[in-house]
Amino acid sequence: MLIGTVSGKLELRNIDTKELKRTIDAHPGSAYGITTIMPLVDPSELITHERVGSDSADCNFIVTAVGD
Repeated sequence: MLIGTVSGKLELRNIDTKELKRTIDAHPGSAYGITTIMPLVDPSELITHERVGSDSADCNFIVTAVGD
């Protein structure tokens, strides 16, 4: 489970135990915190560093935004 916090951090937690696995300082200095977490659908090769149609492992990307 990925949670956006008021302080601009992303917390990765185990969905069953709620145990904190990792914290990412996504938006340092945010006054309002993370307001949006969305999947990035069909990212370009500029983001993935892979050519379209390559046999690389599947990756998922997310986009976050803050209220300020």
